Amino acid sequence: MQSDPSPPPSLIGMVDVLTPPGTLHGWARLQGGEAKVTIIARRGGAEIARALAELARPDLTQHQLGDCAFRLDAAAPLTAAELASGEVVVTAEAPGLAPVTLPLSPSLRPPEAARPGAAAVVAALEALDAHALAELRLTAKPGGMAARMLEVMTTAFASGWAQRALLDDSRPEEDRVAWLPLPVGLVSGDGAAMLGRGGWLFLTGGPNRVLDLYPPMASPASVAEDVAKWAALCRARRTACAQRGIGFRQLIIPEKLSLLAERLPLAVETPSCLLAGLEAALGGLEGDYLSGLAVLRQAPPEAMFRRLDSHFTPEGAWRLAAAVAASLGLPPLELAPEFAPRGRLGGGDLTLRFFGVPMAEPLAEAEAVRLARPEVILDAPAPGGAHLGTRRAWRNPAAKGRGRLLVCGNSFAAPDGQEGLCWWLAQYVEEVHFLWSPALDWEEVARVRPDWVLCQTVERYLPAVPGA
Repeated sequence: MQSDPSPPPSLIGMVDVLTPPGTLHGWARLQGGEAKVTIIARRGGAEIARALAELARPDLTQHQLGDCAFRLDAAAPLTAAELASGEVVVTAEAPGLAPVTLPLSPSLRPPEAARPGAAAVVAALEALDAHALAELRLTAKPGGMAARMLEVMTTAFASGWAQRALLDDSRPEEDRVAWLPLPVGLVSGDGAAMLGRGGWLFLTGGPNRVLDLYPPMASPASVAEDVAKWAALCRARRTACAQRGIGFRQLIIPEKLSLLAERLPLAVETPSCLLAGLEAALGGLEGDYLSGLAVLRQAPPEAMFRRLDSHFTPEGAWRLAAAVAASLGLPPLELAPEFAPRGRLGGGDLTLRFFGVPMAEPLAEAEAVRLARPEVILDAPAPGGAHLGTRRAWRNPAAKGRGRLLVCGNSFAAPDGQEGLCWWLAQYVEEVHFLWSPALDWEEVARVRPDWVLCQTVERYLPAVPGA
């Protein structure tokens, strides 16, 4: 029997800020699990405040930690001295795990605890490099506050140093990226990603529980209901668009895992039973359904998806855009783009899940001088840092195709560059509008007044059938 490679769940976090008179801010999350984390503040053992760690915070989102911030409002005033002395303790708790006392950020040291040499300490911190920080960690008492703080500092400093190195285009690639041998099957700390053969990273868990799409004994009967719902939805979309004089296309992009299953150290049958069922059910839409699986299988799979990311490469994005354009009757590009590494390194949405530091890989791109640079005429992020509701639009007067295309899709379509489906579509048609939405938004259709609508989704999202 194969053992589970996932590490046991663990609680991590920090108390960052005390806002008078009695509000505490911080973050906490359960690594390797999905249970809600409860934060409790106690004074002398008696509970004084409680909240869930589920708030959004931009810095946490940037580091792909999710919505795990918290705010505790105590009825009575709190002081930094109480926190530093341990009179007030903040713990993170989750079902089945022992409570964990959250460490305090340096900003919570009380004034009376300052030392005469504080300026010298600050100067020493400013001058720290990787080697000096490593020496400090070796001298710190294991399990103590200093050791915990130095661990956090190491991650933050290492991330900053690595990021600067990656962005320095004046240095050759071998001075910016180093390859390390790591065990195949390594699972990220949050349990959402796995390292496959050849250094390929795969999204296997997370909120969408990707591996659950590929159960060992899947059968068409187990997904028949969802297949029927999707088939009915796509036909309803096509009919509603036709009634408005609008062309319609449905595109489903396969998971990276469905194209590169041999790179994963687990036995899975691909594509998922749900996508296989939809391929058969939607094949009768007379060209209005575009099989991303069929398009991407026409080229080497390693060239279609990025090694360190769950999204496709510039070539993968172009191949799908070219297929969409051809189905709409749009003229092809004068010259098919040629993709090769041109000195740019790209990070990945799966890398920080493993080590907390950025990693990068060479990107094979098309030669920019042979392509138009579509003008971004609309860039409207969704409120509160959310993705759903984000709107973007491009205009390319040089495009041979006349008309306006509306794409309702997700992160595969959104990027303004060669890794974005919409950016490539704007090479073919003069105006492309994007709405981050799993549903076909009829209010957006009325606002944009498109000639065509493309609904784009990804295999991992198929179990959640949109309402429109």
